[in-house]
Parts: sequence; C-alpha cells; structure tokens
Amino acid sequence: MTGVPSPHGTNRCYINHKCRCAPCREANRLYEKLRRARHLRDMAANPHHRYHGTEYGYRCGCRCTPCTTAKSDKNAASLARKKGTP
Repeated sequence: MTGVPSPHGTNRCYINHKCRCAPCREANRLYEKLRRARHLRDMAANPHHRYHGTEYGYRCGCRCTPCTTAKSDKNAASLARKKGTP
C-alpha cells in the first residue's frame, strides 16, 4: 500500500481498508460474483480444473456430481459439528 486511501465503492477499499460501507460492500459483492462466474466458465472448459469436486466449485455454480457431493459432505459435517457428533 502506498498510503493513499482507496476510493469508497471499490473492492480494494473493502479488502485493504476493511471498509464496510454500503458502496464498498456492493463493490465486493459484484467482484465475488464475477470471480465465481469466471471460475465456473473455466471449470466448464476444463473438466480437471482444481475446483471441480470441491464445495467452492459448487458455490461457483457447478452442479456436477463431484461438486454436489462435496457440498453435501460439507453440509453433513457442519450439521454433525452443531449437534456435537464427530
């Protein structure tokens, strides 16, 4: 960082300065949406992409069997933790 504050309404301000004003939150939301769309496009083009078969791949929008299974497994583990079972 150069000491010059990032303008509000940017992902940089949200990340680097931890600003949570409405314009910065919206900028981060849009950035993450575009990032997940880019990853989904990359996964569609490459069946061996590193996010295939992961919960993150599912969050990006991939609904292949390995990604769906990973999401289900994560949900089951979270539920088990909440109930106090291993």
